[in-house]
Amino acid sequence: MGWTMKATMSVFALFAVACANEKEPPRIPSTATPSATVPARSPPTSTSVNEPATPLPKVRKARSPRDDSCPVYFSAEARPLPPRKPGEWTGTRVEVAGLELGEFVVVSPPSADHVDGIVAALAYPCDWTKHAAYFVRVDVATGKELSRTPIPYAESIRIAATKNAIVVATKEEPAGLRLQWFDVEGRPAGGDRLLRGAGLPPNDEVRAFEGFDDRLVRVTRGRESWAADKAQWVGPPLTIVRLLDADGRELSSHSCYGGLFAPGDALLTRRGDQIVLTNLLIESIDQPVCAFHLHDAPRWRGTVLRDARLVRHAGDLYSGGYDRRGDPVTRVLTEDLRLGPIAAAEEDEPPPCWGLTGTTSWESASSGEARIVRTVSCCGDGSPDGLFICRPPRDDP
Repeated sequence: MGWTMKATMSVFALFAVACANEKEPPRIPSTATPSATVPARSPPTSTSVNEPATPLPKVRKARSPRDDSCPVYFSAEARPLPPRKPGEWTGTRVEVAGLELGEFVVVSPPSADHVDGIVAALAYPCDWTKHAAYFVRVDVATGKELSRTPIPYAESIRIAATKNAIVVATKEEPAGLRLQWFDVEGRPAGGDRLLRGAGLPPNDEVRAFEGFDDRLVRVTRGRESWAADKAQWVGPPLTIVRLLDADGRELSSHSCYGGLFAPGDALLTRRGDQIVLTNLLIESIDQPVCAFHLHDAPRWRGTVLRDARLVRHAGDLYSGGYDRRGDPVTRVLTEDLRLGPIAAAEEDEPPPCWGLTGTTSWESASSGEARIVRTVSCCGDGSPDGLFICRPPRDDP
């Protein structure tokens, strides 16, 4: 299914550092240098976006030719899209009757019936006062809805895909995290499982929930807490990673040194059988790294890379730095979590996708000849976000 990359950051982190963890694979020039600072962690706050200091521009509504589509809101002062350049892919926004699409997973590879595969996306009514939720299966080749499956509405819902199933994780307070299984056609399969006490704030809130083959991975923050009387975080920053089998039974867990932006997601990068957690933070320019194997040994491994910042590129992990002569170099992260020999990262990034709207790309994946990108809008940006299918040009020379 090609490369897949997911990330979510706090609103503060996303816009204060100019979308440093954008979901399109970043360029790794040989002159890359590590970040000089690490943003300090913020005390717990609401996940809502603060009102901007200046009034928002007036907005107007545009409705798709389909009467049952969601209204698309955009700023009256929004700049028009620039002309498409030769070689750029073209993105088309997916529209589903009465629903807005969110987090997604690729659930079926290309086949004779669905030449670019199928994605399943969480979806919510356009009218936000209606507390309902679904996951919608979309044919990537046509962008058309194949089916929609009602799921319990909750404040927090996650979706993952294993080798043979779609798994939905719903937070049920005060019970815990409920996992539900569906087949790739969207039909209930395998019942459900309640992970009692799991996924609940403040210390076990889900920061990532992903599927890899016959495994599920759940990431939560550690037992560090905010002491209001001292106005500081208490305890070392920790992130808990739990490895589950395809039925949701815990196989192993580990406390990784390092925290995460709050709110925000953990970034998991797969390299063969190894999964690496790459966006852990401590209050220095060093980079904690935590890794584990889905099936093989050793199961868990952790280290702190001195004066480093990891970036994913072409399915691997790199860090910029300088050699003894002061020349910039790029090094690859080895299987045993060391910065190995100098590497020349070949540029195989996907071409830019023209037609995307929203503040930034939030997650993306490839399936067949297409690339699926989800964008988000925030902080006064009225351009419509959503799920886009990007395709290579057909008419360029």
